[in-house]
Amino acid sequence: MSPGRVSRLFRSGLLFFVGGFCGYYLSHSEWHSFNLTAVSVAKSGPDSIKAPSGYEVKMIMRRLRREEEDIPTKKETPCKCTGQRLSDHLSPSELANKQKELAASLERFEKRRIDLRDVYNQVEGSSPISYPAHGVYCRPRRTVRLKVRLQYAGFNETIPIHVQQVQLPWLYDPKGGKFQDRVTVVVKTFLRYSNLKRLIASIHELYPGTRMVIADDTPSELFTSVQAPNVDQFQMPEKTGYFAGRNLGLSQVSTEYFVYADDDHFIRNDTRLDMFVSLLDKTNFHLVSSKIEDESWRFSTTFEITGDNGDSCLVEQFKTKHFHEIPGFPGCYANEKGENFFMASTNEMKSTGFDPDPALSRIGHEELFFSALGRLRTAACRNNVVGHNRTGPEFKQAHYERFRRPGKETKALKSKYSLLKHNLACTQIGPHRRGNRTEAKPKK
Repeated sequence: MSPGRVSRLFRSGLLFFVGGFCGYYLSHSEWHSFNLTAVSVAKSGPDSIKAPSGYEVKMIMRRLRREEEDIPTKKETPCKCTGQRLSDHLSPSELANKQKELAASLERFEKRRIDLRDVYNQVEGSSPISYPAHGVYCRPRRTVRLKVRLQYAGFNETIPIHVQQVQLPWLYDPKGGKFQDRVTVVVKTFLRYSNLKRLIASIHELYPGTRMVIADDTPSELFTSVQAPNVDQFQMPEKTGYFAGRNLGLSQVSTEYFVYADDDHFIRNDTRLDMFVSLLDKTNFHLVSSKIEDESWRFSTTFEITGDNGDSCLVEQFKTKHFHEIPGFPGCYANEKGENFFMASTNEMKSTGFDPDPALSRIGHEELFFSALGRLRTAACRNNVVGHNRTGPEFKQAHYERFRRPGKETKALKSKYSLLKHNLACTQIGPHRRGNRTEAKPKK
């Protein structure tokens, strides 16, 4: 190594070291003394650091070791939930075995999550107080000149290198920029063809040219084709399920946004789907839901999660229906759970998806919003209402009624699956119970 390179390396290391001192000093109002060796600084506690003989040093190097006691913590709110628990569905021995399995599954899940210690922290080379940094990111197959270890007079500096490929954007061609160029309607249907035809007619009347994708798991002997221009109907295996149908429909969407609707919904003359497009265009929200005309009391709710990883509870909140109003969109609020009629960003929704597990084949609307917590930003608009058709000849069919009204076993299967999937000790969804009574629905 040439003398000039050694000199440059020394100056770089010295700048990094001095910058770390300056950053610490400027962020602390108190002076400290310490022993000037890297090993002693890393191993010594804050109260045991002393200056070497003959020196009086009044700065301290930031410790590289992560220590929990340096991070202020707040005790978790105890879990308060009177809803479903795993102990309601498993024997004590089964519960103990299942908890061991869940602990191993949680450990694997955590390994795949981003490590906060690896988060990129950009530094300015001309500003000493921006040091020390977490590390340096570089793209693969690019030449980067970097010495990862600096050593001088007993001091060692290690710089972690993170290799991260550039993330290419996934953009959509707006084509003509009209509603039908940017939005696809996805519908999951089962038997209710009279309702489905009303929904199709309302879309074609108010948003002509908009493509619809119909996922249909009606039994073959009762299947009816509704295939038409701008309507693509996909026949699924019999009784495949609710979320499986949503996934099939979503897989066929090639527009930037999509609308999900149940087959008994329909677009009213005052429904403003274009307003949903504007909200998603102008904000950073991923999903916005509407109000259903005869279920306005529950158009939006939030969740309260209490306890820790070993005993976490999720309780739906009806008093705190939503958070702040979205600027520029009066009547629209940030929330955590909305209705079954919504518009969402195709890209982000595909990354979350709909869980096709058989336990959710007939019920489980809230499961989408469980999965969206911390992943998608959701909103709801009270002033955008869609129609809800509760009548039709299919409603009287015994075949329909048997599958439309799930029994206790189906509900218990769904509840057990949700607890296991989300590592929850208890869930309380729907109007809360007080003793043996259920809270009345809030007034509209």
